[in-house]
Amino acid sequence: MTPTLLIIPGLRDHVETHWQTLLAAEMADARIVAPLEQHKLSCAARVAAMEQALAGMAGPVVLVAHSAGCMMVAHWARQAAPEDL
Repeated sequence: MTPTLLIIPGLRDHVETHWQTLLAAEMADARIVAPLEQHKLSCAARVAAMEQALAGMAGPVVLVAHSAGCMMVAHWARQAAPEDL
């Protein structure tokens, strides 16, 4: 099974000309964590958005993080169940 790419952006979220947006457009099995409308600097809100994105995915997932997104992956991994890692 081909893994789904989940792109976890940095604090600027969605930028049309950024490599993460271009990658998502090129890869059929890529998703981007949706930009936050509120609490944009909240670590908990960003981890929750990542959890929400992961909840809708079946099969293997490859996390692709950029900038502050790397910190969000680290925070998510600290609280994730071992079977989710």
